[in-house]
Amino acid sequence: MSLIIPLERPISTDTVSVYTSYDIDNPPAHPGPDFTRIICISDTHAESFPVPDGDVLIHAGDLTDLGYFDELKTTMDWICAMPHRVKIVIAGNHDLPLDSETYHRNWAKLAMGKPESTSEALDLMTGTQARNAGVVYLNQSSVQLQLKPGGRHWNIFGTPASPGSGSAFCYKRGEDAKNLHSAIPEDTDILITHTPPYNILDDVQYADRVVHPGCKDLWERVQDVRPRVHVFGHIHLPHGALIHQWPGSTPDTAQYQETLFINAANQPIGAGVGQLQDDMRERGIELKTGSYPFQPVIVDIRDIP
Repeated sequence: MSLIIPLERPISTDTVSVYTSYDIDNPPAHPGPDFTRIICISDTHAESFPVPDGDVLIHAGDLTDLGYFDELKTTMDWICAMPHRVKIVIAGNHDLPLDSETYHRNWAKLAMGKPESTSEALDLMTGTQARNAGVVYLNQSSVQLQLKPGGRHWNIFGTPASPGSGSAFCYKRGEDAKNLHSAIPEDTDILITHTPPYNILDDVQYADRVVHPGCKDLWERVQDVRPRVHVFGHIHLPHGALIHQWPGSTPDTAQYQETLFINAANQPIGAGVGQLQDDMRERGIELKTGSYPFQPVIVDIRDIP
């Protein structure tokens, strides 16, 4: 018997439509040549699952689960085999082999066994296989891309950093965070970070209280930059999307009047997951990585030069 997924209404404006749940065997039709379809995933943790076709794939980090080379290779083989013409990838705090300094400093106390080659790990992201598959690896860096033939040129910035210590690409909150995020260019159209900004799809339920572990300094910078799209993960359960209207913006301003925020995390894990599992079980739904309600997010965005 086939499983009937309760589809949520898409978020839709004149310039963008966003789908967070859909029939994976019959996803929404591509809206046509004036639009680019971006598929957003994150926190796949060495697991694979069906991903809809599109023009562009964005992976917002945590390619691995325990930070092993074999996990990274498995994930990159999976990504490289996908049909999307452009695949934009950042790392996350689990992806230790891609943070050479932290890896060599911490591998022994993390009981990771024999050290693995961080240069070979980087080659998975930037080597021949990745380049031939259209992979663009961003590490606190920018790129300008035409996401589809004949489309506009988009300024894209990606950073794997998240608040914390001991794991990959971590930084301290406060001055370190402010300095790090000040590097996000003001002309960024698409921002990809591993961590969410503070109070944007980052809510975590602990007993009778909700906390927001997203980064306040990232949020401050996002308010200055106002990108068209901001994709992230890291905090898994608030998977979803929202459109934020910026106060005081007008069609005459250089910045965007609204930002589409996407928490693309695909693995159902974190505080409160037990209750979610119970709720899904009552509805006859098995909670799995990449399945409802943690599917890849489909974004159809107007793309005219």
